[in-house]
Amino acid sequence: MHVPSCPPSTSAESRGTAQAQGPTQRISRRQGRRMERQRVEDLAAWDGSAREARRRIGGASTPMPTPVSSENGVEAELGAFPAPFAAFLKREGVDPGVFDAVLPRYVRLGPSAGLGGAGGDEGMAVAEELGTTAAAVTPVRWLPPHYRFYAVEGEGVGIAHTPAYRAGDLYGIDAASGAAVAALGVAVHEHVLEICCAPGAKLMLLSDLMKAERQRLEREQLGRSGLSAEEGEVGGAARREVTVGSVTGVDVSRNRLGATRKLLQKYKAQRARLYLADGRTFDVAPPGARGAAGEVEWREAQARGLPNRAWFWSSRDLPNDLPAAAAALYAGTGKAASGTYDAVLVDAECTHDGSIKHVSRFSDPEVAQSLARRVLDPERMEALPALQRELLINGLRLAKPGGRVVYCTCSFARSQNEDVVAWALEKLGPRVELEAVAEAANWPCTIGGTTTDGRRLAHAIRFDPSRSNTSSLFIARLRLKA
Repeated sequence: MHVPSCPPSTSAESRGTAQAQGPTQRISRRQGRRMERQRVEDLAAWDGSAREARRRIGGASTPMPTPVSSENGVEAELGAFPAPFAAFLKREGVDPGVFDAVLPRYVRLGPSAGLGGAGGDEGMAVAEELGTTAAAVTPVRWLPPHYRFYAVEGEGVGIAHTPAYRAGDLYGIDAASGAAVAALGVAVHEHVLEICCAPGAKLMLLSDLMKAERQRLEREQLGRSGLSAEEGEVGGAARREVTVGSVTGVDVSRNRLGATRKLLQKYKAQRARLYLADGRTFDVAPPGARGAAGEVEWREAQARGLPNRAWFWSSRDLPNDLPAAAAALYAGTGKAASGTYDAVLVDAECTHDGSIKHVSRFSDPEVAQSLARRVLDPERMEALPALQRELLINGLRLAKPGGRVVYCTCSFARSQNEDVVAWALEKLGPRVELEAVAEAANWPCTIGGTTTDGRRLAHAIRFDPSRSNTSSLFIARLRLKA
């Protein structure tokens, strides 16, 4: 059975696991959910009330989500979800009360965004741009300042109408996603790969961080050379001094990858490539790296005819070797790209149960029925951990000796997180290690996790909405031995 390797919308149809609900049931379900919210808050098992927990930002070692109990309030809260999803939560030991968290909207500014002006109040400028008060906008201080993340409180906060968004200076991205990128820790000279990159927010952040670092180094080079910025721009003196890397994104969904391309184009991503490919078998080296395909391979692939599914894109500032690399991918020329990427982000396909935005849509029975088919199909659920293991193992294959791989999902399920990482560690043995992320000591996350059979992963990281004020995210950083 073929299982899509990245998009959340391509699983098989459910065999009747969710039934349509009539108007009367829709009303009673919504009413029941509202009535239970206060009760769930009163029964909350973690420190203080759930409302206080939502507001709390901090504490690196906080409890995991409380296992589901049989208390009436929790069971009633489970009843607000479709039966397959409620069964999933109960099986994975996730307290459904965590989905009552009221989260802020997170935005970030691009490296060239000039909101606030030199020395101005950037947060105030963001508030004005979004049409809200300054008190509703706070910087995300646990992420590096140059990431320029802000939390915006209030319902219905939109960014699409703002001039900054239209100009490509304002992005929507959860702060936990910023943590995944921070855990990867990229440098300007590195070649970085993201497997399952759609819809592109993390990939764009990676590109922006490398762009900002390159610009900083170029300014330093200009200062040492004594050239003006204009002279350096015309002559390219600074650029010749700075070694630059690249970002490559891979996804199996043509539609979602098309949306990613539009995102990268809108926000002017630099040295970026996209491939429509299966993340389990992707095998194209970075631009100019050893193992990159040549013109001969491209001509041979043209002669044979590329398959209809071939799809690739690159930003204009990359060498024109993308068609050749695509030929290597689609013609199946072997394992040429093994050990060629400095850093790999495996943003693995999952059940998305930790995405508060996704789960909140279950309150509409029609949406719930659709999501239950696409996300919780029994066949897909059975095959998902194997898919995740294959994605991770290919990411580890593509990383250089001494390189790093970050595995992340937005699921609470240990079977999709700790179990997958533990399997990879066991399979590769001394060639790979799970390492600590030093910055995580200052993040509002849980450090340390446990597999379903009780094995401890000391350096695994979890963001829990009730503590972090973000959507859920699991993060593990692995390093290949040099």
